[in-house]
Amino acid sequence: MRSINSKLSAEQLAQVRAVHAELQSGAGRMPKARLSEAASKCGFDETFLPDPRGLEELSARVSKSVPEDAADDYMLFIDLEDFIALMLALQVMHMRAILESGFKAIDTDGDGYIVGQEIAESMKKEGIELSSEQIAEVVARSDIDGDGKISFDEFVAAVL
Repeated sequence: MRSINSKLSAEQLAQVRAVHAELQSGAGRMPKARLSEAASKCGFDETFLPDPRGLEELSARVSKSVPEDAADDYMLFIDLEDFIALMLALQVMHMRAILESGFKAIDTDGDGYIVGQEIAESMKKEGIELSSEQIAEVVARSDIDGDGKISFDEFVAAVL
């Protein structure tokens, strides 16, 4: 099964590098207090971003280990490598949120699965009429485990 893409394009990577360079305070490190600002400058909608504490926690999860000889203020800054890792993590979280929103819009009964009837209703709302054969084909192509319904993981695999 495919997973949510966790790669930055060359353009995105250049933008991340430029933002880090703009906001760094010396020695190639950016203050973690500016993570929200940096993520916004990298194109993330502020309404999507975790609060500053959440960003700090995410940064700690994706960062490499702290060197033994690190200065006392080491944890207050983020280097480029860790900043790139953080932006990748935010990209994955953002993509997952978009996919979850799409899945929930189709899963009208909220049971965590999409069935043929929900696909038909969703498409009809968009002005697209599908035959029962077309709906059955969509389900069959997406239903990896053969249970007759599409889970979130199957949905992700089908749309990516």
